[in-house]
Amino acid sequence: MEIKNTFDFYFSFFEKKKLFLLFPNLKEELLFQYNQIVNDSKKTNLHYDFIQRYSQIIETGIGGDFYEISWSIRKIENIISINNLPLIDIDIDRIYSDELNLNPQKLSFYKDKNELSFKPIYVSYYKPIETYIVIDGNHRTNELRRRGDNKVRGYVLSPLCNKEAMNELSFSLYKFHHNLVSLYIFCKTPFFVNIKTEKNFKKNTFYGDSVKFNYLFFKKIIIFFS
Repeated sequence: MEIKNTFDFYFSFFEKKKLFLLFPNLKEELLFQYNQIVNDSKKTNLHYDFIQRYSQIIETGIGGDFYEISWSIRKIENIISINNLPLIDIDIDRIYSDELNLNPQKLSFYKDKNELSFKPIYVSYYKPIETYIVIDGNHRTNELRRRGDNKVRGYVLSPLCNKEAMNELSFSLYKFHHNLVSLYIFCKTPFFVNIKTEKNFKKNTFYGDSVKFNYLFFKKIIIFFS
């Protein structure tokens, strides 16, 4: 895990835009989330608390920074069942499927299989980078792409569902990255953009407990001209 450059970039930008002066407790909240990640990353058991899991490297796009997150396949199956998520046709071009760490034996296994026998894949909408990530079904997706298919059958987890399917460290990273990107967009957008303290990972929300985003119109003007 390397997120120091990401942390420095966003915090420097927020300081320049006077964001921490305009919104009390924001800096403390973000620092708390960052320090929690640093401390938890030293507890290796948080990385491997899933028997059946899928891990993915997420690049922040800043200074070569990256981090690893994990989902529990068993928990995802429970989420699908409890929430009765619909089985849908997913555009293959819209999803990110890891093609660098594929198992040659699994690729060979699916090569001559009828696609009607393929189990549905699991896809997570990863809000911080606005990307649909295949978390179970990379080999099936790769085979269908090789055949020239445009669709793959599967289940899509909403951003909020990620909380239930991730381990503690992964969710902390997800939450922190989401907050940084949301605040950055809020500062960069010249027109009025709403932002609220919510726990649903909707667009332009902040995931936390201690920050009040009030008087947005006037503060937006200060941010835009700073």
